[in-house]
Amino acid sequence: FDLGRNFCNKLGNATRFSLGTITDPLAGASGDRPLLDRWILGRLHDTVGAVNDALRRYQFNDYATAMYDFVWRDLCDWHLESIKPTVRDDPAQQQVLLSVLDATLRLLHPVCPFITEALWPHVTAAGTPGLEGLDLPGTQLLAIAAWPSIDAGFQDVGVEERVSRMHALVTEVRRLRAEHAIPDGRKVGLAAPSAVIEMIGGSEPAVHALCRVDRIEAIEDACPEGALPTTFEGGPLHVLDLLDAVDIKGERARLAGRIESLHQAIEGFEAKLSNPGYTSGAPPEVVQETRDRKVKAEADLEAAAGAMRAMEGA
Repeated sequence: FDLGRNFCNKLGNATRFSLGTITDPLAGASGDRPLLDRWILGRLHDTVGAVNDALRRYQFNDYATAMYDFVWRDLCDWHLESIKPTVRDDPAQQQVLLSVLDATLRLLHPVCPFITEALWPHVTAAGTPGLEGLDLPGTQLLAIAAWPSIDAGFQDVGVEERVSRMHALVTEVRRLRAEHAIPDGRKVGLAAPSAVIEMIGGSEPAVHALCRVDRIEAIEDACPEGALPTTFEGGPLHVLDLLDAVDIKGERARLAGRIESLHQAIEGFEAKLSNPGYTSGAPPEVVQETRDRKVKAEADLEAAAGAMRAMEGA
């Protein structure tokens, strides 16, 4: 019961926030939107597919799990937080949010009909939902609303992978902030390799908001004074402007522990790959996965060692 109560509260708060930002949705907006809008539409497409499949198989637990993950993680934890800096001034993004919220209530209605029906008139009053490729016919009652129809064109593996990388970057910066008790209100800088800056692309406002950074710049060879070095995707990453907050001794100890664990992981991968019984007996995709994990661990080790060297003068 606690799980359901918390979920309904989350849904109610997300709807309240969304309706507070949807002031002038652009009716009939195209689905050709920036990265973050395309990502949530792609996640909606995948969720509709998962829900339809679960219902066909009468696996109602899979149906509920798919909706829980989409609403709690994708919509609330990531998308709403990501668009906070931009949605109020972007009518097309408001239309995407309205359409996603409308579709979400339709999908959720069989699971929690009372709260979704109570929210429905407020959502329909915000504007006419729907995008090119996402059909959401209007209706006064949610109980008789049509099931969402969404085109496969919203599914984009490249968008999914890029936003997944962005989420991993945000998670790493948040981990560093929490580990060093950096207050949420304190803005910091971020120095990243060109590949990471290219990955962020036009989503800087979202990364700024999610990481609580005020700038993102190209990384230099040395770790600046008062910066926290870490690794991301096998390369260095520096969180800047923390001269009075960095525990140099503690950070060295953390890096030393990471270097040791990576050494052990690489030794384990090498032992497996040097065993003829494993390379010839295991499925080829499993062997390839081990090779890929070894390559990634070696890149992470090189980056962690570089971060340690960069701190030697600190």
